[in-house]
Amino acid sequence: GIDPMMFDAPLSALGVRQVTELRATVFGCSGDVHEDRNGDGAEEHADADGDSDSHRGGGSCLSPMPEVVLVSPLTRTLQTAVGCFAGAGVGIEVMPNLREHLTESCDVGRPAKDLVADFPSVSFSALANGEGVWWYVDPDADPPLVSAESCRRDFMTYGFVEPEAVARERVAAVLDALRRRPEKTIALVGHADFFHMLAACLDPRGQELWLENCGVASYTLPPLPPAMRRVPASTACTAPPRTSTVTGSAAP
Repeated sequence: GIDPMMFDAPLSALGVRQVTELRATVFGCSGDVHEDRNGDGAEEHADADGDSDSHRGGGSCLSPMPEVVLVSPLTRTLQTAVGCFAGAGVGIEVMPNLREHLTESCDVGRPAKDLVADFPSVSFSALANGEGVWWYVDPDADPPLVSAESCRRDFMTYGFVEPEAVARERVAAVLDALRRRPEKTIALVGHADFFHMLAACLDPRGQELWLENCGVASYTLPPLPPAMRRVPASTACTAPPRTSTVTGSAAP
């Protein structure tokens, strides 16, 4: 369809309702868990009964509850993260690389200073430059795109799409960062296209993951090898796997 040119689009009324419904169900339910026990992508898929199964997608709740919530800096995901987890005793942190594969105007973001004003309970320490651009921009633009306004003008005039190879580099960076986090259980609040690519890295031989709005999927990651973790070998060897609970954003 035609791009409506809604830059960094917020949640629709439907999306807000979906977040409310998600919040009402995330405490206490358990969903599918995908275990990559040897780190090579050959995962075992276990449902709530412990039986081997392929991922069914959508509708699952979060169990165990996350120790931290990492969220894309786009407004619709920030609304989802805050709407679902506010008051739950878990910190919410922006992770810039979780942003959506930029293909439409809604994936062009806003400056960090505007986001901080709108979402004061979220940590934006990963977005250091309050006025700067943290989303993908057209590298061939002349003059360079250094502000939200210039990005929007360029997008409306010429359009630009983030190359898939660039998006996949971000996916790899997110996966590496997750393995290095100290928490055992992490919630990601992000986007369908990005999670599709992330799931393909975690489970290359499994069923494709396409989360519906406010859909939930869980993956268990093994710890990094001791040399990569930069911690004493005895600590690294006894470290438990990381459980990353991936939560899809609601409808924009």
